[in-house]
Amino acid sequence: YGDLMGDGYVWYQRRNETTGLENQCWKDSWDSICFRDGRLPSLPRATCELQGYAYDAKIRGARLARQFWNDPAYADRLEREAAELKQRFNRDFWVEDGEYYALALDGDGRQVDALSSNIGHLLWSGIVEESRAAKIAEHLLGPRLFSGWGVRTLATGEGRYNPIGYHVGTVWPFDNAFIAWGLRRYGFTHEA
Repeated sequence: YGDLMGDGYVWYQRRNETTGLENQCWKDSWDSICFRDGRLPSLPRATCELQGYAYDAKIRGARLARQFWNDPAYADRLEREAAELKQRFNRDFWVEDGEYYALALDGDGRQVDALSSNIGHLLWSGIVEESRAAKIAEHLLGPRLFSGWGVRTLATGEGRYNPIGYHVGTVWPFDNAFIAWGLRRYGFTHEA
């Protein structure tokens, strides 16, 4: 992990090229990070949810630094880094023609443009711009991602979609819990 490309994103490059995992994110299977047409992207990969997790960690770390460690300078630095990451992320990961966030950036910095459940983790983390949250919720609860049983890991119509594939179409309770938290965070709740 780390900023392998010098662009401020969290990238993953496996150390063991023979048997190491190609994807070190919540969807760690070999074919889970893919383009719309099903092609696999080049390595290393900066998955979207890792950027959200990094953003969340910086925000939470800043709160700890300010409230418990008595280190306002460190808190200010973490908050500044989080704001810069959020700005870059919303610029570089936004897929204009689909109005959702890319699943990842590939080794050449291209958007890996498959529509996936990972965008729900972005709501959970808070990295999504308020103006884009409704569109993300619409995708998550729309017919391509929502199965009636939960949100699919990959949208119907994507090149690698398989309704019983490990990370390419199945519904995962863990994933859906993050999605529910994210929808709630941005105010998409239904009170009975």
